[in-house]
Amino acid sequence: MEQSYCPQCQSELNPYDRRDRKCRDGNGDQKVLVIRRLRCCNQDCRRIHAELPEYLVPYKRYAVEVIAAVLTGTAVIAPNEEATRRRWRTWYKQIRDHLLGVATSVNRILQETARVLLASPSIRAPYSIPLLTDFSLAELVRLAVNTGNWITTRSAIVTGPLSLYNQAQTQKK
Repeated sequence: MEQSYCPQCQSELNPYDRRDRKCRDGNGDQKVLVIRRLRCCNQDCRRIHAELPEYLVPYKRYAVEVIAAVLTGTAVIAPNEEATRRRWRTWYKQIRDHLLGVATSVNRILQETARVLLASPSIRAPYSIPLLTDFSLAELVRLAVNTGNWITTRSAIVTGPLSLYNQAQTQKK
């Protein structure tokens, strides 16, 4: 069995539990998946990570090919709600530069590794390093998640009028 490592601290991950995750495919059919969750062995970290299949995007309820089809304008069936499509377009506009930045960083690391390890002119690289334009949405998401660079709104700091309301409520207690 392949060992998984924490994207935050690179310590080993051990199975923790499982949970159900709903996902819709291109036809709009809902599937219920059983997702394994893993806990970091490092006592200072102890984060829990979900082991998602490559066709899921964290915190999204549709398969990545459905989201990509909406973003490219080729979606035919799902989702029917225009509000969902608009949210995905807005989400992608916000995260696109970050995803490309992660891919650029990984590309640079691969290039530097190839340059250092394959410095001898008699040795040729066993692979070619892909161009940024060659990455699909699924690959960009996988790169960001697996390198610990996924941006999530779940831990975002609330700013603006709502944060002032929360501060007032905290001070009353």
